[in-house]
Amino acid sequence: MRKMQIFICLLFAITASKGQISIKSNHMPKAGDTARVSLAPSLELPSNWQKSGANQSWDFSKLKPSGTQLRDYKSSFRTPYAFYFINQIGEKIADTLGGGPLTFTNVHNFYSNSSSVFKAEGLGYSVSGIPLAANYTDDDEIYQFPLEYNDSDVSTFRFKFEVPGQQFITYIQQGKRTNVVDAYGSISTPYKTYANVIRVKTILNQVDTLVSPLGKTGIPRPQVIYKWLSQNEVVPVR
Repeated sequence: MRKMQIFICLLFAITASKGQISIKSNHMPKAGDTARVSLAPSLELPSNWQKSGANQSWDFSKLKPSGTQLRDYKSSFRTPYAFYFINQIGEKIADTLGGGPLTFTNVHNFYSNSSSVFKAEGLGYSVSGIPLAANYTDDDEIYQFPLEYNDSDVSTFRFKFEVPGQQFITYIQQGKRTNVVDAYGSISTPYKTYANVIRVKTILNQVDTLVSPLGKTGIPRPQVIYKWLSQNEVVPVR
């Protein structure tokens, strides 16, 4: 009888652990990685997509892509901003931002990855062909490792953006990021089915502030973001 009880407990433990993967730093993007991401309207989401808990099954296979996005990660030494960001990972996010005298081109985000955290550290941009950079004064810790079911973490971030040579406009982005791994299971997408994923629910309490000679204007930008992470992809599968 005792042997049977031990066997049943062992079988239960194996069944309960199915799908509870661990996301670590080696599952994050690195220099040289590329990923083509399909975009789809949020109105077509399945009815149970927000359901949390263990052994979930999410079916996004009927989504119809409305476009694609190429995410290309490269060494900072392969960007114009190597002087500002040494041994970091760059990702181009825009050809052009802004307008008029405040037009920025070749805009890149820069990240670092360690055994404990994947975080954003700064922004590279060009003004009139001159490469410039702005750094976080409090880095944005996007993921803290390992990420496993029922884990949670809280961090703050602050980013101050100024254009050298002009004293009129300053942009400040700051807030708090809360990550909760609230579910695990399988997910089907139009691309493929992933048998083991975890879902990270991110709550962003963010305020964007524009500082000018006329004063400060703060705009709250609260967001709730869901990401499904697999050990087989460097970006969220959904």
